[in-house]
Amino acid sequence: MKKLLLASLLGASAMIIWQILTWTIIPLHQYIYSAFPENSTIVNSYQKELHKKGTYHFPISKTDKAITDQPSFITSFYYPQGNDLSLIFKIIIGFVIDFVTLLFITFAMQGVIDMLDHFLKRLLLVSLFGLSATTAIYFYMWNWMHFPMHFIALMIVEFLIGWLAAAVIVSFMLKPVHRYIVP
Repeated sequence: MKKLLLASLLGASAMIIWQILTWTIIPLHQYIYSAFPENSTIVNSYQKELHKKGTYHFPISKTDKAITDQPSFITSFYYPQGNDLSLIFKIIIGFVIDFVTLLFITFAMQGVIDMLDHFLKRLLLVSLFGLSATTAIYFYMWNWMHFPMHFIALMIVEFLIGWLAAAVIVSFMLKPVHRYIVP
């Protein structure tokens, strides 16, 4: 159990370091977010009309004839008091999410670890778990929340590289224990 915890801890550390790098040193996310123009009537309208935080859509329903003629579609997240979480707190939450996810993966690996006698087999298994989680989450966001495909593709690339880094660590640390019976 200690090995599972340590492998998950180190793998999650690699993932969060990669995520921090993509948001700070490597300007990967500058291509997926756009800002409203400064002093925008949109921002002023949000501040005037919206009084609680939430996710807002326009148009909201295709059955409402008044809004079906609108040429635009908008999904927006609004926090009237500003973002309520500090960057360090978001990093900690991200690390916990990565750690718990890797703990699930390493725990599941234990059931088949004897079949994973080569490093590449373990690497492939952990990477496929990560790929499955990442693509499911982001393609749901694309399908249901209408996130743009360039956003989805870039986030998947970010997480796949993070998952690969974690998979290298986990695959190196968790190996089958071969027990030989001596006659």
